[in-house]
Amino acid sequence: MASWSKKRKRPDVELDEQTLNKCTFTPSGNIPKALVVEDSKSTCLLFAKVIAGLGWQTVSAQDGACALQLLASEVYDLVLLDVQLPLLSGNDVVQKFREWETAHRPGCRTAVVMMSGDETAVEVDSAMFEHFIPKPVATTTVTQLCEELGNFRDHKVMVQRVAGIDEKH
Repeated sequence: MASWSKKRKRPDVELDEQTLNKCTFTPSGNIPKALVVEDSKSTCLLFAKVIAGLGWQTVSAQDGACALQLLASEVYDLVLLDVQLPLLSGNDVVQKFREWETAHRPGCRTAVVMMSGDETAVEVDSAMFEHFIPKPVATTTVTQLCEELGNFRDHKVMVQRVAGIDEKH
């Protein structure tokens, strides 16, 4: 069973800068990319539309197996991942993806936000994901999450550019 601080259970978005510093993002000049993994087609479309409205590219998956394929084929700045998915649970997706990411993208880490209506359904260690949002998730929460992550991404990319650090993607 997962253990995370009460801060992670709050529905508002307060991403931890120390945690985000471990994440890598798409190169500067690129439009941020988000993967929405949600088995409810209407919720998936709604989140994708909200995120796209903020200027992000969005890709959607409605099951865990498809999500894993997409994660291995593309770099994303954000993954919104439902826990209870068909074919492969969100728990299995994040665990398998972190193993794959460590082997195939050393030094890189994708920001993963887990979502569930049942917080006890999260069975992976909280170190495998950056944030937890309880369902139902308001579109304002998705907007706030993307804006905060986007601002952090832009700042980190700018700092790397000024410092002369090569981007990892």
